[in-house]
Amino acid sequence: MDTMDYSTQDRHTIPTLRWTTVPPDSSSAEFFRTSVDYLCQVLSHFRISAIELLALKSRSNENPRPVLVITLHPAESHREDELVTFAAQRRFTELVAVREVIIGIGLVERQRRKIRNGDSISAYTDHLSQGSLGGVISVGNKFYGTTCYHVVHPTKDAATEPEQLLLSSPSQRTIIESRLEAASALNEARSDLLNVQRQITEGSRQPDEATNFELEVSFCERRVQEALEETEIGTVSLSRNQITTRDWNGRNTSVDWTIFTIPSSRHVTIPNKIDLSGIGSPYPSGICRVLKIYDGSTIHTAGSGIVEPKVVYKDGVSSGATKGIIGHGLARVNFDGMGKFTDELFIISDRPFKAFSENGDSGSWLVGEDNDLYGFIIGGLVDRKNLAYRTYFTDIRLLWAEIQELTGEIPQLPQL
Repeated sequence: MDTMDYSTQDRHTIPTLRWTTVPPDSSSAEFFRTSVDYLCQVLSHFRISAIELLALKSRSNENPRPVLVITLHPAESHREDELVTFAAQRRFTELVAVREVIIGIGLVERQRRKIRNGDSISAYTDHLSQGSLGGVISVGNKFYGTTCYHVVHPTKDAATEPEQLLLSSPSQRTIIESRLEAASALNEARSDLLNVQRQITEGSRQPDEATNFELEVSFCERRVQEALEETEIGTVSLSRNQITTRDWNGRNTSVDWTIFTIPSSRHVTIPNKIDLSGIGSPYPSGICRVLKIYDGSTIHTAGSGIVEPKVVYKDGVSSGATKGIIGHGLARVNFDGMGKFTDELFIISDRPFKAFSENGDSGSWLVGEDNDLYGFIIGGLVDRKNLAYRTYFTDIRLLWAEIQELTGEIPQLPQL
C-alpha cells in the first residue's frame, strides 16, 4: 500500500496544479458526505475556513485522484504543522477514502466588488436620494470614503441627526428593489407568525403549527441580511452640513461634506482612479490616477485677480465623465433660498448647451490634467433662460483643513 500523504499547500502553489471535481457517485464522495459533520466536530478547536473534497491531477495524462482539502484561516496559519499532524493521527484519509489530505490557508469572503470613484451612494434610510462617491482618503491609517452632507442627510437637520448613518452603494436599481422586497417579505412573515401565535394562545391552533412560520421568518431574515451586505458601503464618521458657512481664505463659503468609514470586507481601489474614457482627457488610457492635491496656485480663492482658465474633469453617477472650465471670479450663491449668500467656485462645461454635472453628481471629485485633485461638486444652477449651467464646488484644501481640525490628522490620498 502506498503511503498516505498529509501535506500543506499555499495559495501560490495550488493554482499550478490541475484541479477538478469528484464524481458524485464515487466512493470518496459518499464517504465525504457521511463524515463531513464529524470532521467539522473534531476540527472545531482549529479555525477552519472550509473542508472540501476535490480531485487533483499532477500530470495531464494522469487520472484525477480525490483529495481532502482543509483550508485553515489565515489568523491561525502558525498552526499549519499542528493541523497536518492532527489529520494524520485521526486518519482522515481512511475516513474519507482518499490518498491525500492537503492543508491550505485562505479566507472565505463575500465577493463584493471594489469601491470605485463615481459610484452611486445613498442613505440607507432614504435610497431615493442619491449622490456620488468622490473617492477614498486615508486619515490616521484608516480608509474613508467622501461625499456631500446633503447626499446622506437629504431631509434632516444636523442637530438631530444620529452620529452614525448606514450608507449603501446600489449599482443597479434591481439591487435596491431586492432589498425592499426582502424587507417587505420579512414584515409579512413576522405578521403571519404573530397571528399564528395568537391563535395558539386562544386554543384554535396547535403549538407545533408555529414551526413552519418560524422557519419562514428565519429565512426572510437571512434574505434581508444578504441584501443589506450586498449594498452596504459604510457608516458616517464625520460631517459638516450645507447650512454651515466658514470664513476660509478670505471668503465666506458653504461647508457640505461627509466622510464615512469603509468596512474591512469592502475592497477599495488604490490609488483612486477617475474614468474619463471618451471625453478627450490628457490621460492616454482614459484613466486619471489621483496622486496629489493641486498646488493651490491655479485657482484663486479670495475673489480677486484673474488666472488662466483651468480645465477640470469629473466622473459622476448621473452624467458620467465630463470636461469643464473653472470660472473667472467667484459666484455669490444663495444655497438655502433664505437670503444667506456664500462665495463659491464654479465650473461651466466645455461644450455649448451641455451641463458639466446633473442631479446625483454631488460628491464627485474634480481632477486636473496632472493627476491632481481640485475639489468636489456640491451643487449646480439651471438657468431658465438657457444660460450656461453652473456647477459649484468646494476646494479640496478646505476639506483637508476641516478634517485635520477635527481629528488632528492630515488626510492623505492612499497610494500603493
